[in-house]
Amino acid sequence: PGAICTNVEGGYRCDCPQGFDGDARSAQGCVDYDECARSPCGRNALCRNEVGSFRCECQNGFSGDPMTDCQAACSETDECNQDEVCSNGQCVNPCHEANACGMNAECLMGAHAKQCSCPAGFTGDPAIECVRVPISCASNADCSDGSVCKESMCLPRCRNDQECALNEKCLQGSCMLTCRLDND
Repeated sequence: PGAICTNVEGGYRCDCPQGFDGDARSAQGCVDYDECARSPCGRNALCRNEVGSFRCECQNGFSGDPMTDCQAACSETDECNQDEVCSNGQCVNPCHEANACGMNAECLMGAHAKQCSCPAGFTGDPAIECVRVPISCASNADCSDGSVCKESMCLPRCRNDQECALNEKCLQGSCMLTCRLDND
């Protein structure tokens, strides 16, 4: 039962249709295969086995694509976890978004609010960019990470003249003023 049989040269061939298993020629025939047994649905979704197929649907209180991910549905931020906000009907953590804070900044969530801060050893506007706090020095030996001591501050080594100021050249990793002699 349930088999699809076709005439072939010298006889016939019977197969089970898609979504069914079994021996198409036996008395038991083809039986519905439970596709839900392999958990094909996304996070927070339920699988409903149907005859010859299956259907995924988001659990109550969740919305999204049930094949990939259902997220908590919301209309107000208070309905979300402490580390989430309600955005376009979904509870999301804004720290997980690209460029949530400025370059080198850390993003922390608490009480439904995103907070950007500069990590230890950095300063600046965390919404824009955090830069390393300059370290004072007397010589290159006082600097780490390959920095060079210039004007009593540890500065990153230059790689080319474009990283230096006007009339400076990158010499041995340090931007140096250059003089030009006119031979007139």
